[in-house]
This record gives sequence, structure tokens and C-alpha cells, in this order.
Amino acid sequence: MDHPLPIGSMRSTAEYRRYPRLWVFPPSLDSGKAHMCLRLSSAWPFAEVNAIDTAADTYTVDFCRLNPNMTVPVLEIEDKVITDSRLIADFLSQRYTGEGDGQAILAGKVEPLTRFVNLASSWDETIHEFSRPSRGSGRLLNRLEVTRLRENYLEAADERHVMGPKSSLSSSCSSASSADD
Repeated sequence: MDHPLPIGSMRSTAEYRRYPRLWVFPPSLDSGKAHMCLRLSSAWPFAEVNAIDTAADTYTVDFCRLNPNMTVPVLEIEDKVITDSRLIADFLSQRYTGEGDGQAILAGKVEPLTRFVNLASSWDETIHEFSRPSRGSGRLLNRLEVTRLRENYLEAADERHVMGPKSSLSSSCSSASSADD
């Protein structure tokens, strides 16, 4: 069974993070997958998990700087920011193999472990079904999200004038705002 292609990315940062930090939206299935993988990894005992209260919290300027896609889950680990549950699972299994994974590998049971990871990765993220309804209040919620996103972008643009030239992150936020029109 093929596993879904990641829609996020993994990028390097200038800052090294000694202990991992995971950003999740609790009702999100993809956040749950990443949280499960972190808990099963050897990185878990030192991890910090930040739960975002509402999906709109991903539209803040600070979160946009962390992840221009404005999606969760996001894992900050070592000198990396990883923004897709499958990429997070693959990274953790390769770099921070948990005790159970290690025992499965030593016992030659890699295939069942891989099948389980692929199965979990194939579970569909249904949170979008209720967060983007097609009628009435759903359209209003989507317009409010776009308005909040534009307000946060304008706030970032004001900071840019104070801080210096336009960065690629500001460009990413701008193109995300234009795409929602």
C-alpha cells in the first residue's frame, strides 16, 4: 500500500533545539499521529507539546514565521522544523527509534511495523470537513479566517518596516493571503 505524499516540509534553522517541541491542534487526526510517534520515540521524555486552542491560532504572525503553511502538526527538533505528520514519523523512526521499534527491528519484524505506520498515515484528516463547511455559517467562518489572516499579515508588514527589508517569510504569508481571495 502506498502512503500519502507529505504536504509539509522539513527545513533547517539557525537555532539548535536541545529538546523537541511539538505543536498540535488536539482535534486534528494528523496532530494525533505526530503526537503518537513522538510519544513512542526515544525523544519523548524531554519533549514539550504545545496545544493550539483553535485552528485560527495558526494564523498568528509568530506561527506564520515558524510554519508559513500555517498548518499543524509542527515539530521543532535539533536544527529542524518539520511540518507534516508523515515526515515527523519518518524522521523520529530513523533518528529517535523508540524501545518498541528497536525490539521489532531486532526481531526481524520490520514489515508489520512498516504496514502499521503506512496504515496510520493513510487515515484521512476529516477535521477539514467541519472547519470548511460549504453553506451558511461555513462561508462566514472562512471569511473570518481570511480577515484574521490579512490582519496578521498587515501586522507583520508593519513590523517589517521597523525591522528592515521584506523577508521570504513575509512573501510566503502574502501569497497565502492572496490565494484565499
